[in-house]
Amino acid sequence: MCMQPHRRPPTRLAARRISSQEFLINAYRASQYKQGASRRATYDQLISTGNIGLIQDEDLLRTAVRAYSIATIDHLVREGVESRYRELFRMSIDSDVQRTLGKHCGDRYIEPGDFEGIAEVLDYPCTTGLPGTVIDAAAETLRADPRTLQFLRVRIADLETRLVDLTSNNRDVFQGLQEVADSRRRSREPRP
Repeated sequence: MCMQPHRRPPTRLAARRISSQEFLINAYRASQYKQGASRRATYDQLISTGNIGLIQDEDLLRTAVRAYSIATIDHLVREGVESRYRELFRMSIDSDVQRTLGKHCGDRYIEPGDFEGIAEVLDYPCTTGLPGTVIDAAAETLRADPRTLQFLRVRIADLETRLVDLTSNNRDVFQGLQEVADSRRRSREPRP
């Protein structure tokens, strides 16, 4: 019996060849997670002292209670930190390459409440500034490991679940937050 050499089955990573730079940027960005600074100290103090009733605006109070009771954001951060895909990427790619990717193609900061700028935090055009040989070697390291696609599929499924949690199951919270932001913006506008 003749043994055939093991051949990796075709995958989306192998089937659709994008440039190594585009692949590496997307692979890096898929390993990212966003953990904003906690801004709940005042809320926690109002709850712990029994002074939550100081918030007289019923809509604001209802939105605050719901927003600070949602575990979805905590789950999202935890799953990002503990992602097997993130771990594989971080273990496989040289630290200098990761720092360069972060500098040129990583998360951008936006002001809290900037709902327009959210789309530009991570999804923006960039180039790595890395030599082609370094880019090609890093991309090939990821492409050659079958776990890359397997772990990425799990990560995508986790993110899709959290996206449904945020946009459908908790729609009232985000509508309430948008209304609060709109109200704040209107109150800052100069009056005629």
